[in-house]
Amino acid sequence: MKRYARITLVFFILMMVTLSMLPMSFAGERRLDNVVRKETTTIPKGATVEDLLVLEHDVNVLGNVSEILVVMDGNVHIGPAAHTGIVVDLNGTVTQDSGSTAEGIYRLSLHSPFWGGTLFGITGMLLLWAMMLALGLVFMFISVLLTFVAGRHMTTPLAILKSSVRRTGIIGLLTTAVVCSMCALLAITEVGIPLAGIVLLLYAFVGLLGLAVVSTWLGDLACTYAKVRKPMWLNALVGAGACVALMNIPIVGILLMVVLWMVGIGAVTASMYRMMKRR
Repeated sequence: MKRYARITLVFFILMMVTLSMLPMSFAGERRLDNVVRKETTTIPKGATVEDLLVLEHDVNVLGNVSEILVVMDGNVHIGPAAHTGIVVDLNGTVTQDSGSTAEGIYRLSLHSPFWGGTLFGITGMLLLWAMMLALGLVFMFISVLLTFVAGRHMTTPLAILKSSVRRTGIIGLLTTAVVCSMCALLAITEVGIPLAGIVLLLYAFVGLLGLAVVSTWLGDLACTYAKVRKPMWLNALVGAGACVALMNIPIVGILLMVVLWMVGIGAVTASMYRMMKRR
């Protein structure tokens, strides 16, 4: 299990391109300074190395590798009477002379269409996950900040949202349709393009404020179910965490976030209309 755990660690380092220089020693007569080598490397006869990682160069093993040998874009030659642990070769060849022993040899060509597409897909998924995580953290921060700044002004949109989530969502959908139509009309002329940009910015601000309202509502539901009372900003933090968790569900998460966005837009729009009507 120890050796397989080390293989996983090596591949993780290669994928993240964060190779670091680590010390490594021979149990025999000689010593290599670093575990990462960027030159043709020879392990002499009678020498033993624990782990070795070589980039873009060949490796000639005449001695012993007790644990893992990883070579990227290079070839491996295991001489007679040599012994290796697990050998992992990326984009190269492994030649083993008679009389030598190896506990495991694994070759992988990343230049083939299959592995190239697989690597591209995995990298894309990791980047998408990182982007979603970053957006989630930003969203949580903005929700808590807006809730803390708005304070008691959040009471009215929260009351509207609690009265009817369905009606609030419909109001948000209609508001979005009106904003999109208005921006489309303004974008026809050059003079109207800046105005369309201003309208979109206002719409985005209202949407963020609406998500803060929705987050506070979700956090309040969770705290009410748990029979505890928390400050409004803490409810927003709990609810924003729930929204981020929902957002990371494939496909369904995006649809849920669109629904929550519409509900938030509706709550803030109805609250603004009610305030204007009172004046």
